[in-house]
Amino acid sequence: MSKQRLVITCVVGLGLVLAISLAVIMPRPGQAFTLIEAPAWVFGPSVVARGQNAVLGVVNWGDNVAQVELTIVDAASTKTILAQKQFTLLPGNSDAITFSLSSGGDRPLEISAIVTVRFGSNRREVLANLASSLEIMDPAGSNRVHIAPTLLPAVQLPAVQ
Repeated sequence: MSKQRLVITCVVGLGLVLAISLAVIMPRPGQAFTLIEAPAWVFGPSVVARGQNAVLGVVNWGDNVAQVELTIVDAASTKTILAQKQFTLLPGNSDAITFSLSSGGDRPLEISAIVTVRFGSNRREVLANLASSLEIMDPAGSNRVHIAPTLLPAVQLPAVQ
C-alpha cells in the first residue's frame, strides 16, 4: 500500500512540476518578447491625453526594401501593445500607425514607440536610411508635439500580434 501511495505521489508531483514549468516557459499571446540583436529607433515615454492621437511614421529614403515593424506600447507596461504593424516598405515610400486615447477616464497615458527592421542581413544599413517620427496631436492637427527618437543597438520587442 505504501509503495502504491509513493508512486501516485511521484506521478502527481511530476505532473505539477511539468504544469508549472509550462506556465512559466510559455508566454501569453501578445505579451511575448523576442530579443532583437539589431538597432531600433526608440521614442521615450510621451504622454497622450484623452482625445489626442499618437502617430508613429516611417519613410524609407534608401535603395533597399525594408521589412519594418512599428510598435506603440504602454510605457508603464511595455508588454501591453497599443498599436503594431509589420509591413514591407519600398524605397521612397512611407507608412504610419495611429493610437488614439478616445475612451476611458480623463487620465492621460504614457506611451513608448519602436521602429525596427525585422529581417535581413543588412539591418543597420536599412535602418540608417529610415526616417521615423512620433507626433502627439489633437484630432484637428493644430496642436502637435514632435518626439525625437534615440538609436539603440539592441531592443526587446513585443511579439508580432
